Amino acid sequence: MNQDTNERRLRRLRYGLLVFMAIALSVSLTAYYVALAPLAALDIIARWTVVFVVASGIVSALIFFGYSTYLNRRASGASGQRTEPPAPSTDT
Repeated sequence: MNQDTNERRLRRLRYGLLVFMAIALSVSLTAYYVALAPLAALDIIARWTVVFVVASGIVSALIFFGYSTYLNRRASGASGQRTEPPAPSTDT
């Protein structure tokens, strides 16, 4: 696999993780607000939203770097393969 293909895959993953982070922020903010707004617990809403988004960010970073490492190892393994057929055996 060439470097251009790896870059395209990483860009697509980066975009997907950015969308994931935006959805995580909006869902956590909305869910906590709907659940806790009648109690006037805005400090709890803000705290848990930040905790959830930071945890999602850490998971996203781990996914990105893990996938990047996987692609690099896969590319280095593919380049190390032999392209010529093995020599014929002389055993009779």
